[in-house]
Amino acid sequence: MHGVSVISNDGRLFKTLVFPSRYVSEGYLDTLAEDFSKLGYQVKLDCRDGKRVLIISDKVVITGE
Repeated sequence: MHGVSVISNDGRLFKTLVFPSRYVSEGYLDTLAEDFSKLGYQVKLDCRDGKRVLIISDKVVITGE
């Protein structure tokens, strides 16, 4: 199962979204990165432990697998 998890900087899990494939999960992360960047937030897309990690203004972390 693949999905996206939204986590605050203090490690609290806000929400987990489940997707049918890894491609959909990665596409969703790319879309979020683009949208938040256009809204003026500082965005960093990284890869850690085989998971893609989207960091938004050092306040929210979104991981995808």
